[in-house]
Amino acid sequence: MHGFSIPGVMSPLAQWVKRSSIGAPTSGVEFSLARIQAFSAEGLVDLPTQEDTINYTVTHGDTNLDEIVGHANDESVTVIVTDGVPYTAAGKSSSCAGQVDVTCVAKRLRQFIDANAHPGIWIMPLFGRYDGKFSGEGQQIPNDPEWADKTARRLKETLGGDIRLRTNDAEDRALNPFFYTGPRTLLVIVLAKDASMGRIFLSSLYERANLYRVALLGENFTVFSEATDKALGAFTPVELYPGYIPRVSLIHGQQRKHQAADVPEDAGGFIAIKRMQDGNPFRAEVACAAARESTPDEIIDLTFSTGTGDNGCHRIFSLPSVQYLPELPTKIAETERQDGAAIVRSLTLSQAGADQQGAMRGELHIRCGGGGRPCDQPTTIRVVAKVAYSDAAERLSDRKAPVGAVAYLQKLSTDSLIDEPFKVLALDRMLIEVMRTITQDASARDVASLNVCRTDPPPRPAAATTDTQ
Repeated sequence: MHGFSIPGVMSPLAQWVKRSSIGAPTSGVEFSLARIQAFSAEGLVDLPTQEDTINYTVTHGDTNLDEIVGHANDESVTVIVTDGVPYTAAGKSSSCAGQVDVTCVAKRLRQFIDANAHPGIWIMPLFGRYDGKFSGEGQQIPNDPEWADKTARRLKETLGGDIRLRTNDAEDRALNPFFYTGPRTLLVIVLAKDASMGRIFLSSLYERANLYRVALLGENFTVFSEATDKALGAFTPVELYPGYIPRVSLIHGQQRKHQAADVPEDAGGFIAIKRMQDGNPFRAEVACAAARESTPDEIIDLTFSTGTGDNGCHRIFSLPSVQYLPELPTKIAETERQDGAAIVRSLTLSQAGADQQGAMRGELHIRCGGGGRPCDQPTTIRVVAKVAYSDAAERLSDRKAPVGAVAYLQKLSTDSLIDEPFKVLALDRMLIEVMRTITQDASARDVASLNVCRTDPPPRPAAATTDTQ
């Protein structure tokens, strides 16, 4: 990390993280800074908490991430700033067998999760301007005299701004094969013993970003080159654990038209959907009235709109999937089953997006005949959501059509620092290992409920579509 200027990058970064940790004014929570440590060949080194910069004379390239993760249980919130590359050579400080690798770091993170009741883990990528020798982590540049110029031109097309590369002909070429001038990613890893405290800390970082010349980049690589007055750029954070379950904010229902030729157009029942007063979790009523004595089953196409992940007013990606499940009453009166008057037939749910985050769709089958419960004694269908970690690693591994958090993380990761020095080496592989270690899924949480009931038909029965918001 020695290519990051102390006054230009590291001091603003240290000030930003330190001052954000001291207090979170909008939340009513006050943090106190316990200690600052740096990676070194001899292990973690304590730095003065009064200083707002980093002393490079004690830091070293031995990024022993496993050790600092192992100490995360000592404090409420732990913030790790690294170039994202685990130290891959055997060293005195390594607590792993032989070397620190992505599997070892993933194991440590799993141990942190298991040791706390409600832990949280986030990563927030940063852009900083880099100018200096560049370690290829064992990767060597090709034997092409025009490699530097070709690579610089290609990177400038992607990133804009001033991009320069030149080969290193000094004795340390095997370790640092080239010099690089341009934006480079730093990785902020936040570990919180209580997830709510971690989210408050991230919110405090964002609230104070402008005070410490930090541009908020969203997911855009190119805008940092235009922010010449900014020391750093912060990309959108990603919550790895426990994962964000969006709240249902709207239910839209559309009564499906009958397709059979022998069914009259007015054979269907009257459907009315309305929001109920207490909306957390979101509650709605589906009232059904028969248009005639004998009616066929009705199908209601439902859309449950959900909010995106945010931290206050700031967007946060959630890597784990959210799965929505209907929970119908386990018992319906046997008489209702026998005479076919049970108003609720079935409810199926599916996620609209390939990343299983965002709007949810449902298909509700009901019968509007003479049976069913009145609206003061409705049949209640719960809709529950659970965070699923088991498929996150598979979605990260699949590069065919990534979307959402997976597409964003794959865009930040590279297998070749020689070709893409501004990205994080093997970030996706490290996250795959992390998600594979989290084998359990979170408990289900209520996000919505539907009270389905029988009502009296209006003077003019008609299909209706109602939004509740």
